[in-house]
Parts: sequence; C-alpha cells; structure tokens
Amino acid sequence: MHSDDVGYSTGSSTRGPYNCLKVIGAGAFGKVYQAQHTVTGTVVALKVIDLENGDHEDIALIQKEVAVLSQLSNVPNITKYYGSFLDGSEVCIAMEYASAGSVYDLMQTLPGKALEEKPAALITREILISLVALHTVPIIHRDIKCANILISKTGGVMLCDFGVSALLQGSTNRRDTWIGSPYWMAPEIVSGASSYDVKVDIWSLGVSLYEMIKGHPPLAHLGPEDALKRIGKSQAPKLGEEDSSLLLRNFLSACLKENPEERLSAEALVKDKWIVKLKVQNTVLRDLIPASRQSLPSLDSTQDR
Repeated sequence: MHSDDVGYSTGSSTRGPYNCLKVIGAGAFGKVYQAQHTVTGTVVALKVIDLENGDHEDIALIQKEVAVLSQLSNVPNITKYYGSFLDGSEVCIAMEYASAGSVYDLMQTLPGKALEEKPAALITREILISLVALHTVPIIHRDIKCANILISKTGGVMLCDFGVSALLQGSTNRRDTWIGSPYWMAPEIVSGASSYDVKVDIWSLGVSLYEMIKGHPPLAHLGPEDALKRIGKSQAPKLGEEDSSLLLRNFLSACLKENPEERLSAEALVKDKWIVKLKVQNTVLRDLIPASRQSLPSLDSTQDR
C-alpha cells in the first residue's frame, strides 16, 4: 500500500478523539486516514482495522507492528506511534503523519521516476541511522523498500511498516522465517538458509538505493516468482558509470554482497565515503516535494520534522 492520495472521504467522520479528514491509503485490513486530534490539533495517520471483516493475517501484521513500534520510541527516523484504541468493531492506530508520502510516491513525480545521487544519499543515510539503532536491539525490519520510507514536508525521512519485523532473541541472534517483499529479498532468505540476521536489511537497503537511482528495483521486468528464482543465482545488481559515481557504486557493492558475512554493518556504512563526502541536508529532499504536498495541511507542522 502506497500513501498516494486515495481521495477525500464524503465528509469527516470521528473515531475516538480524532476527526478523519481524508483517506490516504487502503488495504485488505481497512483504511488509513489523515486525521486530526480534536483537542491538540495534532495531525496523524490513523489506521482503522475492521476486526469483523478484516483479513486475519493483515490484522495480525498490524498488531505486530504496534507491538514493535511501542518499544522503539527512542529510535531515530522511524514513524512515531501515538497510541491505539477500540471504536466499536474497529481498532484505530495513530501513527506519525508524513504529508509528502513515501520515497516511492515522490519518485513518481520526478523525471524518469528516479532520484539523483544527493537526495538518494540523504535518504540512505537517514535509514542507516535508524538501522544502527534497530540492529543494536537487535531488530530486523525485513521489508525495506522505497514504498516503506516516508518523507515529511520538511524533508525528514522515516522508516515505516514494521509489520514483518522480527525481534531477535537468543545468543545467536538469527531468524529462519521466510518473509519480505520479493524484489528486495536477500539471497539467504530466498535460498531457504537455515538462519539469517540483520544483514538482510543491508541487502534490502542496497536494492532500495538501486531503486532510487534507476526508478525500479532489479529484476522488475520479471514477475515476483521469476524474480525470486534469479536472486542469488545471478550477478548481484550493479549500477553503470552513466547512472552513478564511483563512490556510490562502491557503497552499493558493499551492501549487495551475496555472502552476508561480507556485507558491511549499518554502523560501518553510515561512515562510508559516499555518505560522508556529500554532506547533504534535508533541503535537498524538501525541494523535490511537490508544492501540493508541502501545503497539505498547515496543521501537520505540529509534528513534521
């Protein structure tokens, strides 16, 4: 589910302490609204899940997302969780609202539907900062892609959608669950390896960086099942000289090592020359946001970063 505008609802509706202003997303589980707190004026993204008609698997994922987010209040650059409540047969979850939508959404407004190096470096750096903290817990996100990276109207970057994330437990800190979005999956997940660790997020971040520069993930010309058959069995994705600088290509290569042992950690990558040398600021990303999203709504300045 992307956060493209789905359309205005026919009049506002009230759920708990929130007025639902606009539908900004929809899925099998229900809808996501831009909503305003009736007392504080804070604008949030309100996920509304119908427990009676919703898909049990989708509901379970969103409940898991809430459980994870409630533990991560001190982690930078992830969507804030404000709380949840019951409204009749519906569960309502209040999350931080990002008026500019996702990186994927932003790319759809740009020539070639792709980003240049500086905004791509800014997004990559901010996600690495969140991954350093997450991997210390340790938590694997397991579904990093441009559609799951949100942007505030000031150019702030936030990692969202923790529905498939995993809290690692035990001395080995490894998982063995097959889950994620096909094109962004690490080879060790696709191959059915007995276990994997936080390095799967590094692979997915590398694929997301490729996606930012090219406008699509590797193997996008194939269907999901065919793409899965190719991951890990063909050469790791690369960018050409016409697409990127040598520093970017070296950074990408460090992320997309087929052997997870050879991939650099988030802590090492955030100090990489490509990230450090560019020294990009949020204005690089903010200046790309369409004016229509920068002006919607003025109230979201109460929490936009």
